[in-house]
Amino acid sequence: TTNDFVKAMEDANDIDLTQFRTWYTQAGTPHVTLSTTYSPETKTYQLHVQQNTPPTPGQPEKLPQHIPLAVALLDPDSGIELPIGLRGDSTPKTTRILELRKKVHFFSLEIDAAKISSNKPPVASLLRGFSAPVKLTNRTSLNSDLTFVLAHDTDPFVKWDAAQQLSLRVLMQAVEAISSNTTGGALDNEKVVVDSSLLMRTASGAGYLEAIRKVLTSDLHPALKAELLILPTERSLVDQLPHGTLASVGILHSARRSTIQAISQNLKKELASLYAELHREELTKRSQQESIYSSQGKGRRALKNLCLNYLVETKEDEFLHACYSQTQSDNMTDRLSAVATLANVDERGGISELGNTLSERALEEFYSHFANETLVVDKWLSLHATSRREGTLERVKKLGSHPGFDVKIPNKVYALLGAFAFSNQLHFHDPTGAGYMFVADKIIELDGINPHVAARLGTAYSAWRKYDVQRQALMHASVERLLQTRGISKGLYEILGKTIA
Repeated sequence: TTNDFVKAMEDANDIDLTQFRTWYTQAGTPHVTLSTTYSPETKTYQLHVQQNTPPTPGQPEKLPQHIPLAVALLDPDSGIELPIGLRGDSTPKTTRILELRKKVHFFSLEIDAAKISSNKPPVASLLRGFSAPVKLTNRTSLNSDLTFVLAHDTDPFVKWDAAQQLSLRVLMQAVEAISSNTTGGALDNEKVVVDSSLLMRTASGAGYLEAIRKVLTSDLHPALKAELLILPTERSLVDQLPHGTLASVGILHSARRSTIQAISQNLKKELASLYAELHREELTKRSQQESIYSSQGKGRRALKNLCLNYLVETKEDEFLHACYSQTQSDNMTDRLSAVATLANVDERGGISELGNTLSERALEEFYSHFANETLVVDKWLSLHATSRREGTLERVKKLGSHPGFDVKIPNKVYALLGAFAFSNQLHFHDPTGAGYMFVADKIIELDGINPHVAARLGTAYSAWRKYDVQRQALMHASVERLLQTRGISKGLYEILGKTIA
């Protein structure tokens, strides 16, 4: 049991973990907020830390958790981890575990004056090794701190988190820029505009591109590189909007696509060079009959395919042909990634007749080759369902009668309908409400076949309050229609009732 596990940890480490047991009895994710100050005279770095767990059903009041916060300080010039002492324990260590047990803490970290190269404040490396499953906000963190951590920190999690925070800040600046120049909230998909120059007009755009350039040219493990280059999803952007701000799907999509296009066009040389290098290396490994299934090999393919995805955004024939060529690969990871990339070639950001032709051909050939492979066909269904291309909803409807789909098989439903409702922000949230109505119709049909699957699909409407008022009304209407449907299952009724309660 968990109690046995905690007791074993107490005995092995001679510590009291009574408060730690709260993790097993208290719901919710703690939010840790901190601010920092630095005294160059005394070489002390001070952290003011607060923790709070938001209320959850049945637990309106939360107790403080026992949270281990791993911290390091980086030299502001070299990026080297500085030995730091803690009041009450002056033994220098490069990583300190700060024990949070109260709602508010104040920590003073002491730096050896001989070890730091200047009077500038060191750069904090926080939550190292993902030392606790919390949401961390550093109120004093600057964009320059994030780019510094991205370039110098040796902790993979902190590096990844810095990349995500930096990307999020840039994307939110793009959202603000589009919003300030848009009337009507960009509610129509037709109003989605992809503008590669938008990034450079934001406050952090130039610095962000330089940070991405350094990642591309660094000697990091390819798997980590790939993770650092992936932008937050549109769904995660909805969750990150400031409290009280309603999401406009068109604006979020425009901001993210414009940022991707800016990366692809401004860093095309670096992306193309890295793609070519990784492609050659992959061919060499195969010719030498070396295993391609090592962590290095998997990371190499992930990074190569991400580079190709960015390059196809330029819609240049060279990269479109390279992507189509990869759809014939004998490696499923490469093949599926290439087909997925082509499946998302659309007219926003520039019309490409070649892209449209190769997209249709790749999808048809992929199905023809794997028509008898059930799991692969499920992937193919999801490629259609998550595509951002115009006409996606109509294609999904047609696939409902395709030989590769069976509404009675849950995995088929999740692959097509689930992927559309949960992973296609642009088309599920179509401003006409067509996506909501389609999914509602399928839920009614599914409820008579498999109520559990229908109930799970019904959760697609759960975030309706986060969207603009027009979409709120449309989603609410679809949920009301479902609730008023005669004979719906108890589980579906409960989920939908809680959704609009």
